[in-house]
Amino acid sequence: MKKDVWLSIKGIQHVGDESDTVELMTGGNLVIKDGKTFLTYKEKVDDQNETTLLKVEGNDRVTMSRMGPYRSHFIIEKGKRHLCHYGTDFGDLTIGICSQKITSSLDESGGDLYFRYTIDVNSAIASENEVLINVKECKRSWPTL
Repeated sequence: MKKDVWLSIKGIQHVGDESDTVELMTGGNLVIKDGKTFLTYKEKVDDQNETTLLKVEGNDRVTMSRMGPYRSHFIIEKGKRHLCHYGTDFGDLTIGICSQKITSSLDESGGDLYFRYTIDVNSAIASENEVLINVKECKRSWPTL
């Protein structure tokens, strides 16, 4: 069953001694199927429509796919390194993603998702990242962009 939800997303990127935080509040959809939770939301990035799909598999794995002009596909799995696709306006890159922590309390009515991971380029750590998502069920449908 697909439910309309309100997502509050906070992303923190640590590079060396500096940190940058991005926050987004948006409407989206929540689906639970075969023990997996799917979150979908849209956002505008540089005047381009982007759709992000998160597939959450308990506290072990999150797959994040971004569709739009710059496609990306990250596999964030606790204790494993994956080579992933990252699209930019300068071209596509292959980067390493390794997760240290994933916690999910998501269910049919919402909940919280947290994951922390590193990005490496040529095996050198480029950044440490944290994502915190709060999901609340809403009774209203969200317009498409």
